[in-house]
Amino acid sequence: MRMVFTTLAAVVFAGSAFAADLSGEIKSTVAETSKGDWGATTEFTLGIAAGDVANGSIELKAVPGGDFDVDEWHLGTTINMVGLSFGKQGDVWVGAEGEHSLSIPTMGDSLQANIGAGSLALGFNDVKADVSDLSNIQGSYKIGSGVGSITGAVDYNLNSDNIIVGASLSDFKVGSTGLGGAVTYDTDLELFGYEGVTTLAGATLYANGTDADLLQNLGIGYDHNMSGVTLGTDINYNLDNEDWTPSVHLSFNF
Repeated sequence: MRMVFTTLAAVVFAGSAFAADLSGEIKSTVAETSKGDWGATTEFTLGIAAGDVANGSIELKAVPGGDFDVDEWHLGTTINMVGLSFGKQGDVWVGAEGEHSLSIPTMGDSLQANIGAGSLALGFNDVKADVSDLSNIQGSYKIGSGVGSITGAVDYNLNSDNIIVGASLSDFKVGSTGLGGAVTYDTDLELFGYEGVTTLAGATLYANGTDADLLQNLGIGYDHNMSGVTLGTDINYNLDNEDWTPSVHLSFNF
């Protein structure tokens, strides 16, 4: 843990020495744990960018009863309009809000490239053991217009030969109401998953399910900004087990 904070200190010092841009977020979320208690999970994200030369970020997460761990990180640069990054940095997949019923491929450490609206990610099985041993190949492309954006994505798992495809809609407006959502299809499971999302008066509502279980979850979230601090609440209701999952979060961006 001492090494993590030493690294953060070095990054901050480097940012001040070379006039890099620093940004970050501190977020705490209070939710019910598996034991029925209420615990707080705290995330600290620090990003650094030096113009178009290089960029990087590190995200630390503290779970109830645990210590701070590095959750995600990346190092990146831009070469001839192609953005390149390496690290444990998430995926280039489609997304929504609850995402309980969507097929979301696993992506660990990866090498990612993006140019314009297209993104490509190469996932590794164990980058420490063999950098040539890939787990999956994932790509996405976003088409935007004045009324909304559509993203298509495909993931090919090199270990199982499974293919998952997905698509999402975002930023589509009908008056003051925003509409969006996502669909996925897992070829191995032969399963369609969907989620519809609506934003209205600052609130976000969603419903999701699959072709085998059309309505699984309903959820609502609301964020309110108070002098730079965001206070939000989220509630999910699972119709299958009749279970409510509320949470409250507090975040600050800098």
